[in-house]
Amino acid sequence: MKKVGAHKRIRRTPEEIREAILEVLIEGPKTIDEIVIETKSHFPVTKDFIGKLTIEGEIIESRSEKNQKIYLRKDYPVFYRIPISKIQRDKTLAILRAIVEEYRIQHGEESKFPFKTVIQKIAVDYIEENDPSLPVMNFKFGKICCLAYDENIHSIYNFTNNLSREEMEKIKESVNKFIGKNATQAKIFQYKQKGMRFYELKEEILDLFFNAKEKSEELSKNLIEWSIHYPDELESTYHLFDTFIYCATNILRLKKLDDEKIKQLKELFDGLWNILSIDYFFESASRFIQPEKKSLFEEIQKETILQELFNMEMVLGDLKTEVDMIPSKDFKEIDMDNKTAKLLHLLLED
Repeated sequence: MKKVGAHKRIRRTPEEIREAILEVLIEGPKTIDEIVIETKSHFPVTKDFIGKLTIEGEIIESRSEKNQKIYLRKDYPVFYRIPISKIQRDKTLAILRAIVEEYRIQHGEESKFPFKTVIQKIAVDYIEENDPSLPVMNFKFGKICCLAYDENIHSIYNFTNNLSREEMEKIKESVNKFIGKNATQAKIFQYKQKGMRFYELKEEILDLFFNAKEKSEELSKNLIEWSIHYPDELESTYHLFDTFIYCATNILRLKKLDDEKIKQLKELFDGLWNILSIDYFFESASRFIQPEKKSLFEEIQKETILQELFNMEMVLGDLKTEVDMIPSKDFKEIDMDNKTAKLLHLLLED
């Protein structure tokens, strides 16, 4: 039986072997067997050089797929190093590069580099309208494409994806929607679109936390509405979200609401949002992953979020115990003539 790597090999210098390994990893994450075959090298030699390149920080050992380690370049540009296809990656890179070039033309300054958030919002606008087969995911600041753009990327990732004249015209249309907008304005512009109310409310809640003592009722109202718009696909993190809403709306009803409690809620809100956005990223990315890469994708997903889930469960569990022990006399009465208050009453009864 022919062994892996038992093919015609090329005699090369150590530097040429290193470069060959880095070259094949431009294609994306690979197992050591795949690297051996594509570099036409001996397994022991390849393993030795992979070890050296890992120590030097040129490549990274990623999660295991069916007990096989996965290797990739440190500069691999895809968020969370998820295994999207090379076609998806290269087309997205081509679109991002075209956006930057068009933005500079429209802005009137060739050296002007747009905010990375603005680039992402333009890319999502174009992709959703014109090329929905390309990955678009929900993340911390709304929808993003699958990777970040860097001026040096296409000098390393030598993609050859020429966009048509029609595609360039459509990119120009998307760029024009965002000309003159800073990162915050671009983000809010996206949040005003259909299906983005969950993100819009998150921003409103964040602002209210800076004046929570004076606006505790308004903050409670927004938290309740936020729960109504919770995405159905985020089932694995709903229990954390539900516990936080329960604790926060109870604490905001306290007759004496001190700064320390507000600070604690704000820190929990930030931590919860971090977990929710990671969960949202992977859930929305999953439909773009090829079947043969699903196992690897799920390993990356599990390892990325598992520890953070555990920590948040501990913290929120302790807070709920504390809230449940607060005497009823310490809470403000709920005005049952107020529709929002009635909803809050039902929420607190659950």
